[in-house]
Amino acid sequence: MKKIIFIITCLSSILTATANNGLSVADVLLSQDGTGTINISLENSDYTFTAFSMKLTLPDGFHFVLNNNGIPSFEKSARFSDHSVTANIVGPTATFACLSLSNTAIEGTEGEILAVKIVSDAGTGTGGTAILSDITFSTPSEEEVIFDDVTFDFIEKGPFISNDGLFAADVTIPQGENGTIEILLDNNDHVFTAFTFKVTLPEGFSFVLDGNGNPTFEKSARFSDHSVIASVSGQTATFACLSLSSTPLSGTGGELLSVNVTSNMEQATETEFTATLSEITFTTPSEQEILFNDTTFSIIITSGIHVGIQDIEFSETSNSPVYSIRGEYRGTTKNIHTLPKGIYIVNGKKVILNK
Repeated sequence: MKKIIFIITCLSSILTATANNGLSVADVLLSQDGTGTINISLENSDYTFTAFSMKLTLPDGFHFVLNNNGIPSFEKSARFSDHSVTANIVGPTATFACLSLSNTAIEGTEGEILAVKIVSDAGTGTGGTAILSDITFSTPSEEEVIFDDVTFDFIEKGPFISNDGLFAADVTIPQGENGTIEILLDNNDHVFTAFTFKVTLPEGFSFVLDGNGNPTFEKSARFSDHSVIASVSGQTATFACLSLSSTPLSGTGGELLSVNVTSNMEQATETEFTATLSEITFTTPSEQEILFNDTTFSIIITSGIHVGIQDIEFSETSNSPVYSIRGEYRGTTKNIHTLPKGIYIVNGKKVILNK
């Protein structure tokens, strides 16, 4: 009879954690060299704990960064005091154990407890899923609380090449006057909170500067609390955007910035010049970096060196197709005057609409 009572008493000291308690791990962002940090957090609003043990198993293709003694490299948070934390490893699984000889409680009721270093075997940022298992925490009265297993993903930080893109509409500038470059963002596949990119103008053009010597521009309605700054070096301006609250840019397409430029040429010898958007990197709320391909656009001089569309005669029955400079169909010559000003292709020739 005494043996049965003893067994019942031991079993009653093993508890299942309540819903408001447990371990959590944010998805791990991998750098391009394949390294990352697993940040393990403990929420224990209903319990006080003095010790624990858990297992951490990595996906195929990853291993723990080891210290000089051949054990997983990790850092303890400030929630520990006189606690001793040890780690050992068998294959892809590391076992972590914590003990306080003075039975001191882990401080606080939430927040990080361990940061574990990992790396990809291939040295590149490929993804995968890891798991925390066999999780047991002990209270000062030596009750054991069992937590559910936790899975989390390894995510490539990038940068990645994206099907989204940044581009600028061709701009028409009268000789010796100012014009505006409209920079547009197409982001159907991603949500972005920050970016950097460069705009390089051809010789004979320059950015319109403010009193501090920085390029002038206007933000579109796609921004909210975002801060955008610009600097210039020679023919190239660098634009950078950041949201301290990590607020996404609104929308999935449309104008982002309008940048003011001017033509410095006294007498243009060409009708069309090429400018470039380059080193384009956009960042998601999870800090993934998305790399866009460089792109070019045209700056067209309109004064004194071409014939405007109003000087070209089309018959009333003319119905020739009209294309943009990029080869996109824009209608026919019957409705050409309804199109925005710019350069178009009609019957294989460039035509500039000046309205």
